[in-house]
Amino acid sequence: MFFDSQTGWATGGHLSSQIVFTDDGGGNWVTQYTGGFFEGLYDVYFIDALHGWVVGDNKILTTNDGGTTWVEDYFYVSGNAVLSSIFMLSYELGWIAGSEDGWLTGIILNKNVSGTVGFQEYRINPDKMP
Repeated sequence: MFFDSQTGWATGGHLSSQIVFTDDGGGNWVTQYTGGFFEGLYDVYFIDALHGWVVGDNKILTTNDGGTTWVEDYFYVSGNAVLSSIFMLSYELGWIAGSEDGWLTGIILNKNVSGTVGFQEYRINPDKMP
């Protein structure tokens, strides 16, 4: 995910669990975060050069300093979550898509700062989908 023509972040893979950063258009990459074994990270999104999120296996990471530090953001789902995609309109408003319990149940997490903390879960019932 490139914020501009020079500044970008990438993550991915089930075993790699790294977040890497470039400030020269991809010529060189620096590791900003390394997670544990089997801690998959799948998508990254930045709203500006400082504020970004990464989603993965039971994890939402957030940064307020361009990735120098990454901390876990609060969310709750009732089972094992594979969070695979994120889109944020602002620091306060965004969505995460994924699945729960072995891909059997789709979930959407929504962040809206109208009195709530973190991301809230919305379940997608596969029996009700067209």
